[in-house]
Amino acid sequence: MKTDDGGPAFSRTAYIERDVRGNITSEVEAQDGMSLRDYFAAQALAGLIAAHTGEMSLPVANHAARDAYEFADAMIVARRK
Repeated sequence: MKTDDGGPAFSRTAYIERDVRGNITSEVEAQDGMSLRDYFAAQALAGLIAAHTGEMSLPVANHAARDAYEFADAMIVARRK
């Protein structure tokens, strides 16, 4: 089962800019950006790290990363209500 990632967080629509003669001056491709889930997890992780006291060892970092995604998943569920 695919995890609900909340969709794109910072998407950008493709567009073309032209000068008065119709020549293309700028062209930007569409981008999905990161998922909302990843954005929420990054924000949660920043808070978890800021609140952590003591050494940030790899096992502690791994646990914090898992917790951050659990927070992100909870935020996506809350957002859907």
